[in-house]
Amino acid sequence: MRQCEPRAPAVTNELIFRGGANLSAVWRPSAVKNTPRSSESPFRALSGWYVGCSVLSQIMVDHPDTPPVVVVIAASAGGLRALRTILAGLPKSFPAALVIVQHRSMGSMLTSLLEKKSALPVSNAVEGQTVEAGHVYVNRPDRHLTINAEHRFEYHGGQKIRHVLSSANPLFESSADVFGPGTIGVVLTGSDHDGTDGVQAIKSGGGIVIAQDEATSEHFHMPTSAISTGSVDYVLPLDDIAPALVRLVQRREAH
Repeated sequence: MRQCEPRAPAVTNELIFRGGANLSAVWRPSAVKNTPRSSESPFRALSGWYVGCSVLSQIMVDHPDTPPVVVVIAASAGGLRALRTILAGLPKSFPAALVIVQHRSMGSMLTSLLEKKSALPVSNAVEGQTVEAGHVYVNRPDRHLTINAEHRFEYHGGQKIRHVLSSANPLFESSADVFGPGTIGVVLTGSDHDGTDGVQAIKSGGGIVIAQDEATSEHFHMPTSAISTGSVDYVLPLDDIAPALVRLVQRREAH
């Protein structure tokens, strides 16, 4: 398996993220919110980006130490197909929790649609429920999902974040606060900019960030916005994301 050559994905100036949202009314923002953005190119962290080839061998070189304990995923338009593809590629023995924020309307059958493709148990995230490894949790569509210091789910209502009532940013930020470098964030296909603030918190906390590539994204706005922050480690085709997650978490079994 050849090692990938690092290069930046193409992002148009119009899609580069410019500015952040004030989350203080809903969720306590992490310290990264107060960190000034660099005036340099958004592609300043090129050493972590591997595009257009297999990255499995390089992942172990770049991230040899802390095993992840939670994978947090943001998805919007086109997300059902992407999520089903990822879950279908994960084994029953996958030793980390997956927590999904998928933008959708009330009454969606998302959980039942995902469990048909998953070897892991899939359920709705419930207030007060403890996050457990080897399980897939799905957000409710009308509240912001977070994880507290006791590793339990909490929901927060109130104003929209990034134009949605179930933003991934509070989940990403709370996971970074609680699990630190044991967090993997994944930004999948979607319109608008949800997840952009959260990936910066994950990266600031020592975690790993993956974004779906343009060729396999039905809508590339969310991945592009995440990429433009310089916090994304890997930009991957959809079919490569599950194998990458398996490779990243398999270190946990050796500990």
